[in-house]
Amino acid sequence: MTELGLAILGSGYMGRTYAECISKYNTRARLAAVAGGSRAPGLAADYGVAYEPTYAGLLARPDVDAVLVATPHADHRNQVIAAAEAGKHVLVEKPMATSVADCDAMIAACRSAGVVLEVIQTLRFRGTAHRRGAYDPRPVAVPRLRDRRGSVARAARAWRRVPRHGRA
Repeated sequence: MTELGLAILGSGYMGRTYAECISKYNTRARLAAVAGGSRAPGLAADYGVAYEPTYAGLLARPDVDAVLVATPHADHRNQVIAAAEAGKHVLVEKPMATSVADCDAMIAACRSAGVVLEVIQTLRFRGTAHRRGAYDPRPVAVPRLRDRRGSVARAARAWRRVPRHGRA
């Protein structure tokens, strides 16, 4: 099996986390390039890979087989569709998108292009999940969003109406 060339779009905390994991803990994948964000040149230099100043440049690289999208979730739709149109497989950070319609468009684009689309979340093995000792799949706590009167439902409806949360 040949090595999979992975590129990272996004140079924040998760972009750096993925760069570390791809570089050190994968035997069939290699980090090929980094783009996106003000920290991308430094991240690329830290891992000895190419920095691409534009997403289009990243997608045009022949050594990139798949793109890991670690950007703000409101940007995911267009970035995933562009990757699919370029023939690149996609790993996209959760949440997949800000609406069901955007998710459907992303899925349709990847199906049409014949590329794989995967949504990822990387919290299972973080230190906070291990505070009770050995890993236990039961949740440590169930988070609840409440308004000032204690209503979970009213608080959730209000939160969803905020545009940056997707107006879901």
